[in-house]
Amino acid sequence: MLQKVKDRQKVLILSKEKEIENDICIILSSHGYSIDITENEIEAEEKIIYYKPSIFIADINLLPEYPEKILSVFNKARKIPTFLIIEDGKLKEKQNRFLEYSDEILQFPFNEDNLYHKIKKAVNYNRIVHDNEYYEGIFLVIKLFFPLLVLFLFVITLQ
Repeated sequence: MLQKVKDRQKVLILSKEKEIENDICIILSSHGYSIDITENEIEAEEKIIYYKPSIFIADINLLPEYPEKILSVFNKARKIPTFLIIEDGKLKEKQNRFLEYSDEILQFPFNEDNLYHKIKKAVNYNRIVHDNEYYEGIFLVIKLFFPLLVLFLFVITLQ
């Protein structure tokens, strides 16, 4: 059973490499992140939908061939996490396909400080983008509502 963790960033790692998992777990858990690990795409999809991680770190070798599939999982979860890809430089074509959709690409082997700062930077950027989208939506509603409000006030004053 998955438990919700309050006031902590939840991280989901999709990887089969124990060395990668251990490095990321040690670095992020020391900074207060709650970490869950999965080793296959199907389990990762389920956890994205129900665990709703704030950060999704995936080995590019375990991701589907095209990014649209993972984006549909984010849409089902109704949450778009910070999406980071781990790669070792071998799958350049697949990396290029995911480049547009990921927030950051992490090169393996990791430098501890560099890894944490890249993750923190990606999380902050993702938060800013989502805040901007939210406030743009509110501003649009206000722009659409304002003429109706003026019209309503005009009709009331005529009576």
